[in-house]
Amino acid sequence: SSGINAEYGQCPVATAAPKNDLELINAMIEYESIHPVISKAGLKAVSKKHTWYLTEELTPLAFFSSRDSSEEKQKMADRMIELGFNRQTCQNRDVRVEKRISTKFGKPIMPAVPIEVGTELGIDSIMFFRIMGLNPSFLLLPVEKWEESPYYKEAKKAANNLVVVNDTAERGVKLCQDFLGASIDEV
Repeated sequence: SSGINAEYGQCPVATAAPKNDLELINAMIEYESIHPVISKAGLKAVSKKHTWYLTEELTPLAFFSSRDSSEEKQKMADRMIELGFNRQTCQNRDVRVEKRISTKFGKPIMPAVPIEVGTELGIDSIMFFRIMGLNPSFLLLPVEKWEESPYYKEAKKAANNLVVVNDTAERGVKLCQDFLGASIDEV
């Protein structure tokens, strides 16, 4: 890759956001051979503020992405099962988030960079389904059977209807616009 494509930061489809973020990180890692200083600065910036979709709670969006392969989805489902996800956890309403900064209600812990598909899933990934009120039991089926599952269909529909909003960036743009407007008024 000769450079970093700007499309990685533009993702109106929530289910594609984890894959886009992984591709951005990988592109920055590749860019190290061209310009190590820029690559390192980019990775530092991304890893501190732009890995929300790679947190344990939002990574499950990738289960519904058309950008992730069946092999990647199966690897992620296998990881969930390896972590102890089973029919009982589908029904357990007492599952609570574990990996938070300070209280259990705080900001999630951002994943370390670099990241490989499936490794960003963890104990808190089940919370995605809990928060959305979705039954994740389709994960116990082979990926080829997911489209037949009413639980998968419901979860996919819900995930595809999520709206991606970069609140901090929007506030920053608004602040700049207000500042420029005020500066022009002063002149």
